[in-house]
Amino acid sequence: MMTVFYLISNRQQHNSGRGGSYFSSASVAKVMSENLKVYYFNIGDHDSPVAKEILGNKYINLKMGGLNNFYSIFKYIYMTFKYRPDVVHIYDLVVVFFAYFSQLFSSSKIVLTQPGGANRAVPSKYTPKNVITCSVENFNFYKELKECKHVVNISNRVIPFSTNEKSVGKLKELINYKPTDLIVMKVGRLDNYYGLGIQQAYDFYKELKENHVSVKLIYLGHHENGFMPNPEALCDPDVFFVQDQHFTKDAKTVIDIANYIVANGRSAMEACFLGKRLLVPSKKHGLISINRENYIEAINYNFSERIVVNDSESISCTESSFFYKSLFEDYFNIKNASKKYEQFYVKSVKDSPKLIYLLKSFTSLFFNFR
Repeated sequence: MMTVFYLISNRQQHNSGRGGSYFSSASVAKVMSENLKVYYFNIGDHDSPVAKEILGNKYINLKMGGLNNFYSIFKYIYMTFKYRPDVVHIYDLVVVFFAYFSQLFSSSKIVLTQPGGANRAVPSKYTPKNVITCSVENFNFYKELKECKHVVNISNRVIPFSTNEKSVGKLKELINYKPTDLIVMKVGRLDNYYGLGIQQAYDFYKELKENHVSVKLIYLGHHENGFMPNPEALCDPDVFFVQDQHFTKDAKTVIDIANYIVANGRSAMEACFLGKRLLVPSKKHGLISINRENYIEAINYNFSERIVVNDSESISCTESSFFYKSLFEDYFNIKNASKKYEQFYVKSVKDSPKLIYLLKSFTSLFFNFR
């Protein structure tokens, strides 16, 4: 049976360990553990609560910072000796040192997943030969790098889930829900990075309110990086900023309350699973209603704000719940992608990093976790 190590970094100054990369990597590891021997390493200065909850005893925290760096490296060496991974699958280049280091003690191949985001210059000498992307946008970038020999695009995926009816009930109490209410929900961090989408959701809510007696807007997500919402939204009695961990720690289990979901990335896919009317914020077109005319472009951009569609395709139209649920089964159900991952692992090629790269990545690791 093939053994796979999954590695991701987690630095408090950059993230909370609750973002999409942690959900994505942990979800992949969980599904792959049904057929492979899997170990997931969270490498950083704090735990990832979402990965820990998804993976249970397959989750291993390697605490970094100060003298912890040496202890974690020795622990990783011990795990490498003990389990001899066939593949080390990393989700960022911060942890590439561990991936390179594993090759000194095992015949492992290194795989990098680029889980979304804008294309940016990467230190190509550190980039593994095997790369999985989650968007066509990233795929087109990596396939042009001469260092990357084996590149494939596997759209981001989520695990089917159940709604937490008890939590939905509490959320209804919180917003004084009435059966006649039309609910718009913006899912995601309250963060300056997502400020455009946050404002677009409010504009959409105001537009609906002109034509409906009772409309409510819920912002579901953590407040980060000193973000200040629109003062008008803060004073609106029908706008709710829900940040309680009871609701946000597993946001997908309460989104069934909504009629319209405004979301990017994984949250958009979770909305499709429930058959919800999906709206994606974009920098170029405003709020895009996902429909049969533009869903391919949305997938190609991993439902990011960088999505570009024809103007005629961004016009709002009505799609059935069945359309969104079919979209989920065809593109986003992670259980339908496990064979693709396994085949990619088998066909991957082995890296042969130079000693200087190993030393430089080691220095970079300590710089990131001082």
